[in-house]
Amino acid sequence: MYRGWLPVLIDKEDVTQTTTRVILHTFVEFVQSKCEPIQVDDACVTRVERAGYSTLPLGWRDFLGTPITEEELKAAVNKGAYNQSPGRDGICLEFF
Repeated sequence: MYRGWLPVLIDKEDVTQTTTRVILHTFVEFVQSKCEPIQVDDACVTRVERAGYSTLPLGWRDFLGTPITEEELKAAVNKGAYNQSPGRDGICLEFF
């Protein structure tokens, strides 16, 4: 639920939480209470590991070794949408 732009969460004790840290903690507790670890045998893990590329093709190595240009960076930033949550780096598009 949102109150204006401020995120709000009502926890299991019916207490309204508004801080990001507490909301995240409450969400993690909820997911942990609903989900259990999946038991996987070693043979399955080995098959998944072998399913991907073990080495990069030579053409990929050369391409991935080239520096990113300013134009490529601008194009990637411009592809993003505003008013979205930040990525793993914690920086949202509005920063740029």
